[in-house]
Amino acid sequence: MLQLYRRIARKARAALAKSSSREIGTNPLGQETMEADRDIERAVFDELQKRNCAVLSEEKGFFEFGENATELFIIDPLDASENYKRGIPCYVLGIARGKVGGRLAEVEEAYIFDLVTKDEFYSLRGEGAWRNGKKIGPSGTTDISKAILAIDFYNDPDSRQISDSTRAKALAYPRDVRRLGPALLEMAYVACGSLEGYFNVNKTLSVVHASGPALLRDAGCIVTDHDGKPLDFGFSTVDDYFTIVAAGNGAIHKKMMEISRG
Repeated sequence: MLQLYRRIARKARAALAKSSSREIGTNPLGQETMEADRDIERAVFDELQKRNCAVLSEEKGFFEFGENATELFIIDPLDASENYKRGIPCYVLGIARGKVGGRLAEVEEAYIFDLVTKDEFYSLRGEGAWRNGKKIGPSGTTDISKAILAIDFYNDPDSRQISDSTRAKALAYPRDVRRLGPALLEMAYVACGSLEGYFNVNKTLSVVHASGPALLRDAGCIVTDHDGKPLDFGFSTVDDYFTIVAAGNGAIHKKMMEISRG
């Protein structure tokens, strides 16, 4: 399967090189869609249509190639499209492979590809996770004051609101914070130990981001929702959202839960 994902990644980069940020409509989430979103998605579908499978994609929603498919690919063709639109070179492609009617816990593989640097992150349930072919695992840092966290404070009036106390603690507790744009890339950096933790507690991540939590799980990270419950969700529609608190170990996760609770 890794070779399939690599073919998709090559086609996605080629499509992006010829595309643009011109707006062409909206996706099922009500977000603006650019030519780049559409063109990368088409590149993905060009490979997946050769299989009898179903797809849940940010731009098209749920549909099938073939009939009575049991295999499901969950796709985010251009995570951090706002970065692309603004000329900030940081955006990724995310793919998770699961089952039709299944849940996050049943995702077999995750693949995240940096469309700028060509870094690839891949995981296989029960086997582990890799970055560019090298086995990865989370950071061993247990002191929050030495940790660097990725924090998503995306401001959406329709989402779960973040308290001033949470914002203050998020900046005061760790050594520093990062906000790159693509949530999937930030999760991948936690999976490989470049960052100690990632959280989004305002419920703005769609299930099309499933490759991120799956990669974190397979790399050995602790992955919960904002209440501290093991993260799990189904794949019935793209407009289901989740919260996430992910860390490389229990000590960092405990402090991140203190932050998320305000």
